[in-house]
Amino acid sequence: MVASHMRTAFSVPTHRRYFRSGYPSEPFLAEAASRQIYHYMQQSDKHSESRMISILKKNFDSGLIDLGQRGEVVMRVLLRKAYIDAIVVEQADEISGGREPNFSKGCGFLQFLKALFADEFSTSILNAKPDNVVEQRALEDAFKDAVVRFTHFVKVVDDSAVFTKAMVSGFVRGSAFICRTNQRTIDMIIPVLLAKHEKLVETSMSALLIQVKRRK
Repeated sequence: MVASHMRTAFSVPTHRRYFRSGYPSEPFLAEAASRQIYHYMQQSDKHSESRMISILKKNFDSGLIDLGQRGEVVMRVLLRKAYIDAIVVEQADEISGGREPNFSKGCGFLQFLKALFADEFSTSILNAKPDNVVEQRALEDAFKDAVVRFTHFVKVVDDSAVFTKAMVSGFVRGSAFICRTNQRTIDMIIPVLLAKHEKLVETSMSALLIQVKRRK
């Protein structure tokens, strides 16, 4: 079962009556899946709907995905597409030379925001300034060296993901977080490394907090 279903054995007691196992995130598998998604996107006709969106729509129509989860699923697709687009922009030279994009490498946080939002909105966001601090630096200036790195999402069952310690772990494994069921205010969290050349510790981490709401 472990070998055939990508399950990981954590420990086996000496009596061997049982063993502890589970399904932790798998960075190598997530990288492979990201590359496959990229190729699906490349095969899509620019005048037709995306292949990935077609697959998602089919599963929506079949009732496989619960109505209450559809908004978050769509948001994850948008976030992954923006991340892939940002990676492709930053690795354009390597890709044009015939190399596969490396999605585990990460991309600039600002490039990710530009890929996520339309130009008129991303410009406003990048020029935005906080109203709760004395030194009001524009987001574009404050996060000019920041990096995001996520090839997959991990569902958490408690509040542990809302702390900077979890951001370090998530960034190392290339994972973003789906917050626990009924988590207030936040639905998803993407770890952000504030400066790509800084030591990877809690004080060098921040996060992009995402809330999904159905349009009224």
